[in-house]
Amino acid sequence: MAAVLLNIRTAFQILAADVRSALDSDATDVDILAQWQEDVLRLQTYADQEHMSIPEDEFRNLQHSFVTMLHGLDGAIVMHLATLHAIRFRHRALCDRTAWILLHSTADYTEMLPAYRESALRLYAQAEESHALIPPDELATLRTSLTSLVDNIDSTAEDVARSTTLVDNIRSAYFVLCDRVTTAAQTQVGDADRLMLQREEVLRFLAEAEPHCALFRPAEFNDLRLGVSNMVDVLDDAVHRSSDPPAGPPMVVAQRVRTGRRGRPRVEINPTFLETSLQMRGPTGLAPVFNCSSRTVRRRALEHNLVEPGAPVIQQATDDAGNVTRTHTSTTSPVSTLTDTELDVIVSSILSVFPNFGRRMLAGCLRAQGHRVPRTRLLAAYIRVHGVTGNIFADRRIHRRVYKVAGPNALWHHDGQHGLIRWKFVVHCFIDGWSRYIVGIRVHNNNRAETVLLLFHRARADCGDPSRVRGDHGGQKWKNFFLQLEHNAGLHCSRPAHIWLVHHLFLANINVDVQDWAASWNNHSLHERHIADRSRSPRDRFIFGMIENGPRGISNHQELRVQRREALPDTVDDPQAYGIDWDVLDDPMLMAHHLANNPDEWEAANPFSPGYTRPSELSVVECEAPNCPFTPAEVAAFDAELALRVNRTTRDMGICRLVWVEALRICQQMYTINPE
Repeated sequence: MAAVLLNIRTAFQILAADVRSALDSDATDVDILAQWQEDVLRLQTYADQEHMSIPEDEFRNLQHSFVTMLHGLDGAIVMHLATLHAIRFRHRALCDRTAWILLHSTADYTEMLPAYRESALRLYAQAEESHALIPPDELATLRTSLTSLVDNIDSTAEDVARSTTLVDNIRSAYFVLCDRVTTAAQTQVGDADRLMLQREEVLRFLAEAEPHCALFRPAEFNDLRLGVSNMVDVLDDAVHRSSDPPAGPPMVVAQRVRTGRRGRPRVEINPTFLETSLQMRGPTGLAPVFNCSSRTVRRRALEHNLVEPGAPVIQQATDDAGNVTRTHTSTTSPVSTLTDTELDVIVSSILSVFPNFGRRMLAGCLRAQGHRVPRTRLLAAYIRVHGVTGNIFADRRIHRRVYKVAGPNALWHHDGQHGLIRWKFVVHCFIDGWSRYIVGIRVHNNNRAETVLLLFHRARADCGDPSRVRGDHGGQKWKNFFLQLEHNAGLHCSRPAHIWLVHHLFLANINVDVQDWAASWNNHSLHERHIADRSRSPRDRFIFGMIENGPRGISNHQELRVQRREALPDTVDDPQAYGIDWDVLDDPMLMAHHLANNPDEWEAANPFSPGYTRPSELSVVECEAPNCPFTPAEVAAFDAELALRVNRTTRDMGICRLVWVEALRICQQMYTINPE
């Protein structure tokens, strides 16, 4: 942005000097003056395109300078023309300039409109005085054009004035709302109902301002959205404090005591609390708690014999030959010296008691036993102990196999994501294994086999038939949103009616997000070790893979088939291992994330027990769509009433929250009126 601004400033200075020189010279040719006009218009357009890179005051000054230069060049050109040609030239220039202004009818150009209106009126008067020189048909056209031009300028000026007033009103309302929220958060801590009403007012303000976002600069409206989000957070915090007040006065663990000596009062820390605190944090972490320096915390711990005096950080020793040796003593807690085998034994014992523990819980348990294990070692131990699907005791480290399938549509992976299962949402996805292209993705309100089959058939219709399908084990934004609704807006996931309302309101919105994510994924550049051209997108690989590796599953395969030198065989020696991404299995980070998000889907049977066989069926996560509590007519009435209150098509999460609040209120009123 700085480079763009510098270029505009430099070009303007050069252009202004050239135009000034041309206007001062009476011998300048008309063609040269016209060329300067084109240069001014070109720079004016470029400056408008880079509006966001220019300070507002400087931008306004630039536009006024452009208008002044254009008027000066117009006058210089007219001096070289006869009366009729001068009128025609001024009319054409005025129409072009006014059309440009009207196309950019924002508050930035409001002050230019009166000047163009006055020019149009003067030209109209000049045309009337010179009517004898102008053909009658041309004069009539000129009159109509100039009259329409003045009307358009007047209409645009009125619209801009209204928009400016609306923007000023929104800004004023925002500052008034800030004052109200601040007052409410400080004075209504004991009144949760009034705080919730204030929160609804904040969300409604955002809903009312959203349709007018085009009137603001993008940066300003983003600041407005952020401010509204901060206000909601402040009010939520005040509601929680009012609904769960402390049972007694604050604990006093440190206080300042005046000793009668000169200097600051002494900070006294409760020794019992200090002893417990030092087991969890060091002096630096405890300093903000006690409102003192870390050195003070360290001194109090020494005074109470809670710690031993540490060795000097730097120690010097001189040997008999006079050589000086400097030794650095670290105060950082030592890292565990456990071997991998010993660490695996401890992790295995922990997981035998707490099988759902993730990395953080495992690290906490190890710290409680006196072991500080680095994150990478803990992740590696977790993979070694917990294992993966299939043969859980197989050697997965020595024989590194590469993910390999024949080509597009040779193998599709199906995955079900249950991050929103609490609210009865299930995400199903089919992805082509060779290209990583998402062939089908959808959020459903059930987990039935026929629902997945329907998505599979839709994907087949779009991308062709896969040779094989592998079922893999398997919206943070929406999850956080629904948790906020539970915490702050009255959503109860145990009530089927609430789940129905959530589905009715937001299932389509979630699917829009999912489809947008899939489109972004399919067009992003891949960065995977076994892919030769990492700049290719999944969409690129899927489409061109049909040509490079032969088409699969499409009706016109005879037309697309091409000769390949090294075609991968379409027969598979090991179906169980076909299409497994071994790089992922060997990556502790990715597997730890997968295991943490799918703790209940791993095989628990002991392969060494008598009679062990593979499970007859995969694990199933039950999810059924809730029944609608209203009749179709009542649902239609509900939708109509909600549409009058809020905008359901919005993708702003703040307004979505308001949609839930209003929808819940309408449903409660409908049920009160007609409980049956």
